[in-house]
Amino acid sequence: MEQVEKAPGPESLARAAAPLVLGPAGFDKIAIVGSAPSSVQLGPWGDKTWAVWGCSPGAYGMVPPGRADAWFEVHRWEPAAIGDPRNPGNKPWFSPEYVRFLELFEGPVYMAQGVDSVKNCVVYPFAEMLAEFGPYVWTSTMAYMLALAIKLKPRAIGLWGVDMAASSEYAFQRPACQHFMGLAAALGIQIVVPPESDLLQPPAPYGFIELHPRHAKLLRRREELMSQLTMHQSGIKSSEERVNVLKGCIDNLDYILTTWTGDVDEGLRYSDAVSHAAVLAGRPVPIVAAAHRFKESQIPPPLELHPPLIPADQSEWEAQRHSQEQLEAEYRRGVADGSSTMKKALLEGAAKQADPPRTEGAWKGVSALARERKISRKRAWRLWNKGVRPRAAGAKP
Repeated sequence: MEQVEKAPGPESLARAAAPLVLGPAGFDKIAIVGSAPSSVQLGPWGDKTWAVWGCSPGAYGMVPPGRADAWFEVHRWEPAAIGDPRNPGNKPWFSPEYVRFLELFEGPVYMAQGVDSVKNCVVYPFAEMLAEFGPYVWTSTMAYMLALAIKLKPRAIGLWGVDMAASSEYAFQRPACQHFMGLAAALGIQIVVPPESDLLQPPAPYGFIELHPRHAKLLRRREELMSQLTMHQSGIKSSEERVNVLKGCIDNLDYILTTWTGDVDEGLRYSDAVSHAAVLAGRPVPIVAAAHRFKESQIPPPLELHPPLIPADQSEWEAQRHSQEQLEAEYRRGVADGSSTMKKALLEGAAKQADPPRTEGAWKGVSALARERKISRKRAWRLWNKGVRPRAAGAKP
């Protein structure tokens, strides 16, 4: 049984622990376990002739508890700050759970440096391996594991959870693993890779692959898909622009709905509408209501505006017009004194929008005009205000 010595940290030297072993008693095969989901769960967990070596935080939760015999972690030791998840120095690789797993692991933990908190830390013999295998193959943790496994000369080396199928990081890691597997095979060591893994698939031969019909077909198919992708991306951009336009329209309508529709009364014409102050003051002419001053205790309850308020006769209308002239004079004096611009707007708007009074005679005339022309009273009022009168005599404004 192969034995290793611990790294000489201050506390580890003080502990009298038994020598570490790399696998079960009598093992003659070494299983190297990664984290690729295609085959990581297919490892030989129940066969004690296999030593199980694992690596990375992605694999420690996949190996059955107590079944891993050795672990490899050659990255720089940078455990996360406990209780400070937002610390910018935290590395996702060294989660608190993974760090605790390494610290308590019962077998040897091969690392690039001595870490005293990892009780079974063993510094990887890199100088020795570099002298034997050269400097061109140390591109992944798997390379370190394969090199050490070859040194032990087992009967077989198997790899589970090791695909290296991605086209970015693994593109330069994969050849080193294939190199060590070829070297092990040349030394008479059996290589075991499950069919779910594509680790043993060779790369396409440069140049010659272009003569293969499947390569030509797949390359053409890729061009077709790229063309479709470009077309749909253009459509997405156009749709996003349209979505933004519609959002702007909806926002504008929301503003109008919440700001400009709350005072609409179905029973009133716009020309009959009065300001809120006019309702409170009980005065039908906006210019009078806008300038009316009253105490809070003098505010009467809201008036019922159906039917619309009508001056009793022409003399009352003239009195209101006279009052309006007085208020306009007061407004002009207020402008000179720096009065509110809001008051100015109310007075000017009311003066422009005031309609003639709806006297009793006007009501009769409008009713006659509506019967004569067979139109609604609302339309009859519009005609009346434009000077249109019924043919029947006696309808006076």
